[in-house]
Amino acid sequence: MVLLVGILVLLGWQLTSVGWSEVFRNLPVHPLFYLLFLLLYVLLPVAESFIYRVTWEFDVLKAFPAFIKKRIFNKDVVGYSGEVYFFEWARKQVGLPKRAIAETIRDNNIISSVASTVVSVVLVSIFLTAGELSLDRLVGERMVMWFLLSVVGFVILIPLWIRFRHFLFSMEWRTAGIILLIQVGRLITGQILQIGMWAVVMPDVPLTVWFTYAAVSIILSRIPFLPNQMLVFTSIGLGLSGPLSVAQAPLASMLVVAAGLDKLLNLTLFGLITLTGRDRNAAHQNT
Repeated sequence: MVLLVGILVLLGWQLTSVGWSEVFRNLPVHPLFYLLFLLLYVLLPVAESFIYRVTWEFDVLKAFPAFIKKRIFNKDVVGYSGEVYFFEWARKQVGLPKRAIAETIRDNNIISSVASTVVSVVLVSIFLTAGELSLDRLVGERMVMWFLLSVVGFVILIPLWIRFRHFLFSMEWRTAGIILLIQVGRLITGQILQIGMWAVVMPDVPLTVWFTYAAVSIILSRIPFLPNQMLVFTSIGLGLSGPLSVAQAPLASMLVVAAGLDKLLNLTLFGLITLTGRDRNAAHQNT
């Protein structure tokens, strides 16, 4: 909570420095920005619908609100709180034993972590090579340390996972391979959509600058227990506008609108799904 308040205070000060009138005057008007934002918003729940459909049988359309709600829990509450909610949803909806459900969720999270770490390292390397600033200047030495520690921790865990994989992972390799491909596709598509959002609003900014911002976004996504990543990214993004020679007002408007729309959609959809019980009506069959 203290960290969140600090982020909000810093962001408010940065926006005041830019000028609130300038921020509002430069609000994104390109319709493609909002279309790409919506596609980016639903990308994760859509991908997870297909991922879990590989192992379970359920009506994807009827179950989709549950995947939206899972995203909201993970993004706006606490990391992995969405998995707790999703376990309870699946226990009531897919008609499988609790242990089988828990193992599937666990295995999917392991695959997701593997895909995220590998793709993150590759994309960050590419973006920083093509980008405009070094890693420590992008997010500060402390953020770099957390990112590197998460990568090192992942590498250290690999031999342990191989040694005890029969106890820690129960999914068939063919199924795991399909899910891994979906996860990798989701992560790459997400970066394309995100960079596309920025580029349509500020087309004069070199693509290498957006690669730099994308690298920051990826690094933040890999730091565990970091609350409200979008607000943190918005604050860091404004701080980088000077070194990267990006116009502050349109950048601030774009980042604030994206963060605000995400919060607004989360609140609206969470309320609608909860009040209507849309996440409790997924038809299912036992597998």
